Amino acid sequence: MCICIGVLIPIYCDVLFLHGFDSGTVSAIMDTVIAASALLAAWSVRNWLKDKVKNKGFEHAKEILMGMHLITNLLFELQSDYKNFALNYMDGSELNKEFQKNMKVEHSNLLVQCTNIRKKAIELLVAIFSLSSWDMKCNYQEEYVKYLKVLEDAREIIEEKLSNLDIDGHTSHIIRNKTWIESKDEFDKVVAKCSFEHRALNKRFVSAFSYAPPVE
Repeated sequence: MCICIGVLIPIYCDVLFLHGFDSGTVSAIMDTVIAASALLAAWSVRNWLKDKVKNKGFEHAKEILMGMHLITNLLFELQSDYKNFALNYMDGSELNKEFQKNMKVEHSNLLVQCTNIRKKAIELLVAIFSLSSWDMKCNYQEEYVKYLKVLEDAREIIEEKLSNLDIDGHTSHIIRNKTWIESKDEFDKVVAKCSFEHRALNKRFVSAFSYAPPVE
């Protein structure tokens, strides 16, 4: 409105004091108003797109942070379930048919948990590396990737132990117990490392992420 008024004032002055009001004057007025409107519309769309990208970027960063919390919960749940599984079925005692059946079910469930964690880790890595597409930056990208690597190492160790375990009962219960005892120290170290890395990770949104648009 300010632009249009500023254009119309000299035009009307010209009409009133110098020339008459004719079709050329009307055309000039309309052309000026249309041009100004087009410029304002283009500028508004430009700012609107920037705001939309910025909002999407913040949503993307929020999903990453929420994903980091989720995969941490999934891994600690896996570690706890695996330890309970080992204590129940690898304690050196003979297993009856009912226990054997329950062991197979829990064994399958643990492998499914491993698969879900692996998928989530891949999703988070892709999300972190593509964050710049939304004009956002992870200020602790190396630390986040390192943390995911620690979680993935822990998952691989548990999955390896599960895959090598004889759940059909062909292996002696004494051997199963020996396997758990030999791997217990390694397992405890993995759990401790995951806990340490999680405590050290910066998980505050305002410090972990920042808006980083390209320089124009």
